[in-house]
Amino acid sequence: ERQELDVVLTHNIQGAADIGIPMRMLLDVVSEKNSNFYKGFINFCVNDKQITEELNFVQKLDVVSLNYKLIHNIDTLKTLQIKDRIELQAILNLKVTRSFSLKVLYGAHLTVLEGQIQEFETSTNITGNFHHSLPWLLQVRVPSSLQIDVVFQGRNTTQERYVHIAAGETSITYIINSYYVGHQVDLFCQSVHSSEVLQASGYPKAINLIFSLQKSGNKAKTVCEIQYDEKDITVTVDVDTDFELFGVFVFVAEVKHSISLLHHLGLPFFLKITVQEVMTENETEGALRLTYEQNKNFSFSISRKKDQQGEELNIKALQTHPFFLQYFPCAAQLSSKVNYDMSEAKGKLYLRMEKRDFNVSAKLTLTGSSYTNAIEVAQTMAQLKIFPRQLVLMTIYQKGNRTHLLRHIALWDGKEIKLTGTYTGLFPKLPGGHGIQVELLHPLSIPFPWHAWANLYVKHSARSHQDVLTVIWNEKDKIGRHRTSYRATVAHPFNYTLKQLEVLSLSERRGRKYSQQVSGNAGQPAHLRLGLEDKSKMDITAWGGCVTLSAGQLQRILSMEHLHACGSLEQRPTLFNEYLDLNWDDKKFKHNFTYERNQLLYPDKFQLEAVLENIFLTPCAKQQILGKIETNYYSCLDYYMSFEFCDLPNVIVLSGKHQLKKDDIILQSEGRFHFADHGRDEGLIGIFIKNQSTADVKNYSLEIELRAFEDIWLGLTGTAASSSVQSQILVEGIIDQKEKNKLNEIGSLLKATLTEKIKKFDGYLWRFRRSVQHVGFLSEAAGWPSIALQRAAGFLQSGVTAVTQVWKQSGIEHNLRSRIPLYLEKIQDVVQQMQNELQ
Repeated sequence: ERQELDVVLTHNIQGAADIGIPMRMLLDVVSEKNSNFYKGFINFCVNDKQITEELNFVQKLDVVSLNYKLIHNIDTLKTLQIKDRIELQAILNLKVTRSFSLKVLYGAHLTVLEGQIQEFETSTNITGNFHHSLPWLLQVRVPSSLQIDVVFQGRNTTQERYVHIAAGETSITYIINSYYVGHQVDLFCQSVHSSEVLQASGYPKAINLIFSLQKSGNKAKTVCEIQYDEKDITVTVDVDTDFELFGVFVFVAEVKHSISLLHHLGLPFFLKITVQEVMTENETEGALRLTYEQNKNFSFSISRKKDQQGEELNIKALQTHPFFLQYFPCAAQLSSKVNYDMSEAKGKLYLRMEKRDFNVSAKLTLTGSSYTNAIEVAQTMAQLKIFPRQLVLMTIYQKGNRTHLLRHIALWDGKEIKLTGTYTGLFPKLPGGHGIQVELLHPLSIPFPWHAWANLYVKHSARSHQDVLTVIWNEKDKIGRHRTSYRATVAHPFNYTLKQLEVLSLSERRGRKYSQQVSGNAGQPAHLRLGLEDKSKMDITAWGGCVTLSAGQLQRILSMEHLHACGSLEQRPTLFNEYLDLNWDDKKFKHNFTYERNQLLYPDKFQLEAVLENIFLTPCAKQQILGKIETNYYSCLDYYMSFEFCDLPNVIVLSGKHQLKKDDIILQSEGRFHFADHGRDEGLIGIFIKNQSTADVKNYSLEIELRAFEDIWLGLTGTAASSSVQSQILVEGIIDQKEKNKLNEIGSLLKATLTEKIKKFDGYLWRFRRSVQHVGFLSEAAGWPSIALQRAAGFLQSGVTAVTQVWKQSGIEHNLRSRIPLYLEKIQDVVQQMQNELQ
C-alpha cells in the first residue's frame, strides 16, 4: 500500500511576497507499508529553506531494523541545538547469536553502541562496545571508547564468572570462580586494573580473595586469604562440636598477615586462639590458649568436678607478654575443694603465683548443742608482708542447761591468743541471777595486760538490784559494788592518773537521743548529747542529727570547752547532698556538698561551699570558698573556684576548661585567673595540641597563650612534622599582639620589650603579694614567679651572644628536631589510654 502527496506553489506577485506569502513552496509526502515493512518520506521547501525527514522500519522473523534521517538548513532549528543532519540506525538480531547495533550521527559527531550475546550449553558470552566523539561527554570524562566482555561458565559443581572493562589503554578485570561439591565450598575472586586514578585513590592494582569451607561430620574448617600489592592476610578457623549440651567443643582460629597498618592498629603479624571444652553432667574442663608473634603467649585452663559430697575447682593461667609481666605474674594457679555431709563441712583454697603461694582451709562441725569452726591460713606472698605467714583461728560454742560457753583461739606465727567467755543465767528473763565471765590471754607486745580476767554478776528482783564486778589483770584484782540502776563507779588502788571513774547515762528511744555524763577523780563531769532523726521516704534516704558536748574535766585532753554540731544527709537516685554546721568555742565551720548525676549526654556536677571563722591564726577571721566541677570523667572537665577573704577587696576566682581527644584535637586546656569585681581576666594560660598526621607524615601542632593583666601577652605556636624523608620543627612566638614589628627590627626591640614587660609584671606581683602578705600560701606562691622573672631579666642583660652560645652547647636544636614528634605521639597515646581506662 503506497500513498503519495505532491504540492507545489509558485508565483511572481510582489505584493503577495511583501505580505509574507512565499514565492515558491514545495511539499512532498510518501508513505508505503506492508506486513513487515514501513517507509515514510517528507520533504518540505519554502523558497531556499527546506527540511527532509525519512523513516524506514523492517521487521522480519529474526531481524528488526530501523533507519531515521533528518536534514535541514533552517537557522531557527540550529539555534535550538538541532543539528542540520541527524541519522539513526538500529538493528536487532534475534538469531542464535543475538546482537544489537545502534548508530547515531548528530551533526559531525558519531556515536556507536553494539552488543552481542552468545549462549552455549555450559557458558554464556556477552560483548559490548561503545564509541563516541561527543564533546560534552568527553568533558565529563566519559571515555571515547569503551569495551565490556562478560563470560558466565558453569557446570553442576563449578561456576566461573569473568568481567573485563577496557577504556583505551585502561582496563579492569574481575574474576569470580566457585566450586561446590558435597560439604566443600571453594571461592576465588580476583580484581586487576591498570587505572592510575584508582591506584591514587588507594585501590590496589591486584586483589586476590581465596575462601574455602570444608565440613566433615562434626568438624568444620574455614580458610580465607586476601592478597594485594605483595601484602596478604590469612584467617583460618577450625570448629569441632556436636552441638549438644554435654560433649566436646574445639575452636581454633589463626591469623597471619604482613600489613603494617593492621599491626599499627594492634593486630599482631601472627595470632592463634584455641578454645577447648569438655562437659559432662558432673565434670567440666576448658582451656584457652592465645599465641601471638614470637615468644608471646597466654593460656588459661579451668576444671570443675562435682559429686554428691563435694565440689572441686582448678584454674591455671600462664603468660609471657613483656608488658603484662610488669603487673601480673607469668604463672598463677587457683584451686578450691569443698566436702560436706549432714554435720560437717570442709573447704580448701590454694593460690600460687610463680614461687609464692596462699593456702586457706576451713572446717565447720555442728552438733545438737555445740558448734566448732576452724580456719587456717598459710602464705608466702611478698605483697602480704603485714599479715602473718601462718594464722589459725578456732571458734568453739557449747550450750548446756543454764550455761553458754564461747571460746576463740588464734595462732599468729606460733603465738597463741585465747579469749574465753561464759554466761550463766536464764536470759532474756530478768529476775534471778546472771553471771558473765571473760578471760583473755596473749603474748603480744602491746600496751594491754597479757592476762586479764573479768567477772560480772547481776541479781535482780522486784524490790532490789545488785551488781558485782571483778576485774583481774596480771594477777591483781579489785572488787567494786554499786546499788544504782543507771550509775557505775570504778575505783582502784594503783598509781594511775585516773583513780576513779563514774558514768551516768540516760537514753530516750522516742527522740533517738543519748546523754552521758562522765567524771573522773570526782571532778567536773563531761556531758554528751546526741540526737538522730530518720527522714527517709520511698526512694529517698535522709538523716539529720545534732551533737552537743561540754568537756568538763576533759577540757585539757580535748583542747575545747564546748562543741555543737548539726548536719544532714540526703541521697536520691541522681542526687547526693551533705550539710554540716560545726561550732567549738569561738571557731565555726560550715560546708555544703552536692553531687548531681546526669544522663550519658550531660556531665555530672559537683559543688562544695565552705565558710571558716577563727580557724586560722591570721588577721582575717573569716574565709569563704566555693568550688564547682562538671565532668564526664573521660573527655571534658570544667571547674570554677572562688576564694573570699574578709581583708581582701576582691574575690579571687580560678576557672578553666579542659578537653581531651575530640576529633583530631589531642588536648585543649584553658585556665583563667581574675578578680570577681573587675569583670576581666587578670591571667590566662591556654594550651592547644592537635594531631594532623597521615599514614606517611606525622604532623602535630601546638599553641600556647599566656596573658597577665591587660598589657602583658605572650603567644607561642609550633608545628612538628616527621616522615621517612625529613623532620621539620617550626616555632613562632609573639610577645604583644599590638606590635607587628618588621623582621630587621626584632633583634633590637626584643630585649627592651621583654625587659619592660618583666618589670611591669614584677610590679603587679609585688603589689599583689603585699595585699595578701598575711595569707601564707598566697604570699609564698606569688613569690615564685617574681624570682623566675628576675633570673630571666639577668639572662637578657647578658645579650644575644650568651643565648647563641647556650643554644649551640645545649643540643636543644637536635633534640627538638628528633624528639618532639616522638614525645607528641607519646602524649597522644597516653591521652588515649586515659580515655580507655576512664570509659
